[in-house]
Amino acid sequence: MMHAELTKPPTKRLIFDINPFQTTVILTESNRACEVFIENSSEKTMVGSIYKGIVQSILPGMSAAFVNIGIGKNAILHFRDIRVDRTSDGGGRYESLRRDEKPTDVLKVGAEIAVQIAKEPIGTKGPKVTMEMTLPGHTLVLLPAAGIVCMSKRFHSDAEKNRVKNILKAHIPSGYGVIARSESELLDEARIIADLEAILNRWAEIERNCRIARAPKLIWNEEDLISRAIRDFMRSDVSELVINSRNEYNRVCTILASSTPHLIERVRLIENEPDLLERFNLNKQLAEALSQRVWLKSGAYIVIDKTEALTSIDVNTGKNIGKSNVRTTILETNCEAAAEIAHQIRIRNTGGIIIIDFIDMEAQEDRDAVVDVLKHAMSRDPARPVVYGMTRLGLVEVARRRSGKSLAELYMQKCCSCDGSGLQLSAETAALKIRKRILSLFESGNTKLLICAYPTVLTELRSIIAKDIADGRLSRSIELSYHNDVFISPSEFDIKIHG
Repeated sequence: MMHAELTKPPTKRLIFDINPFQTTVILTESNRACEVFIENSSEKTMVGSIYKGIVQSILPGMSAAFVNIGIGKNAILHFRDIRVDRTSDGGGRYESLRRDEKPTDVLKVGAEIAVQIAKEPIGTKGPKVTMEMTLPGHTLVLLPAAGIVCMSKRFHSDAEKNRVKNILKAHIPSGYGVIARSESELLDEARIIADLEAILNRWAEIERNCRIARAPKLIWNEEDLISRAIRDFMRSDVSELVINSRNEYNRVCTILASSTPHLIERVRLIENEPDLLERFNLNKQLAEALSQRVWLKSGAYIVIDKTEALTSIDVNTGKNIGKSNVRTTILETNCEAAAEIAHQIRIRNTGGIIIIDFIDMEAQEDRDAVVDVLKHAMSRDPARPVVYGMTRLGLVEVARRRSGKSLAELYMQKCCSCDGSGLQLSAETAALKIRKRILSLFESGNTKLLICAYPTVLTELRSIIAKDIADGRLSRSIELSYHNDVFISPSEFDIKIHG
């Protein structure tokens, strides 16, 4: 069972919403936001940048080393990402470990090594780094130590794929590797060679800077969001790029002119438009992708919860009562939910382990059909999620590679009232906490108190105190004043002593 819309190739559009404080790039497919990237003027991405660092410590028990790259937090280098510089001048030409080599044999504390940021720092953890470098371009990705030529799966013709591959093999230096992106399919031999030489020259400059730099030092900074978006997403299958800044429009055209000039005509400037996201009805989609509950067209809904260990997704029939029998209703609801879940995981950039609790189905063929819909819907996700089969409890496990910040991390911050739990003390519980404090102060001889708390908490507290006084548990000599404070958390309070 397959939804018809899943079999159609989507119409892609890039939206560049730019203002002096923030740049937002959104990739849409069939007018639905699929990937969201944000870069503030004061905060640049680190992923892809190359540093020369100093090995601070090696922890075999963690299979990792910590590297000082000069950013305040030591970077984490896992043993599997270690490569060996076999050049005599320390130029950064790293190769894989030989079978007889151990990570602790080739990596020493105090050694200066070149590393590339693979993942941004999270919380108190430093960034994850690798010694296996890549240098991306619009048509080619250089693999300085791979020694292989790989072709994008997006090539439309095997003959063209072989043509480009043969050109690259004939001109790439020994020991280097390269990935040919789909945009190289449209280029003649001279242009492919020119692009290869340009990216090799850029790498030679990085190697030169790495040799002369004193660690810790930034060697090569990843490009800004606009340049990265052009490089990674502006392909022949993108029908339009819409932008609202004339200066950046000119820069986009300049970038495309040097790489894929045939795409310049697809760039459209809408000048003086303050909110391109609203113009293309994307704000509503983003709000839905930031909410816990997502409603489906049938009236069913899914609930998405993020925990420290995993993300859980629950499917519910909701208002969907179906049009025929129960089995068909459940199957159709699960299939609809599977397609939407794939979309939500992608737009939210959810990584790690994902557990999906579908509505229970008795027939194995129904379970298989839902898993097939989920796999097909996720096949468009560049993070390449891995979908495992469904258990008898209706649970499906998905593993998705973490890449950058999630949508929630881009737009949201942890609630200072509930500390991110989504819960806070009830008014009754908070009032009883205040009551205990009042009784303690009264026993110490304090009879005049000012209580500052949230209005609903004070309403509950007044009722409790009145009952205490009426029942004789609290003396009538106590003088209590109350101050409604709507800016204080319902879980917090303040008591001031007067006299």
